[in-house]
Amino acid sequence: MLHGLLPELIVPAVRSKTPELREGGIVCLGLICLIDKVRRPRAPLRSACSPQSDPTVLTPLTQKSAAPTFSGLFLTQAQAAQGPLKIQILQIIFDMLMVYDISSLLPNNSDVRSSSLSR
Repeated sequence: MLHGLLPELIVPAVRSKTPELREGGIVCLGLICLIDKVRRPRAPLRSACSPQSDPTVLTPLTQKSAAPTFSGLFLTQAQAAQGPLKIQILQIIFDMLMVYDISSLLPNNSDVRSSSLSR
């Protein structure tokens, strides 16, 4: 459901030239990134009443989480934005760092990762 909202409502709002609409789109995109964490498969829990595990426990979500996809956008916007929007974007970035591991938000290229950490 969340991934249906992205292309239809949120991405057009982020691309909008209207500042109010764009700000709302960025905030919505940040919220989606926070609640859209991909669940990792885990070992089934065994209980005395039910020897078989719940099949949904081993089923990972097939779609990629939104946070790694859009983390670069938030970093770019944090550098370019001014005033209250910049504060909101920085809050989104810090919230994402609280929810996700920092390595999952960085690009997969190890050269980019090492150069951005050495600054």
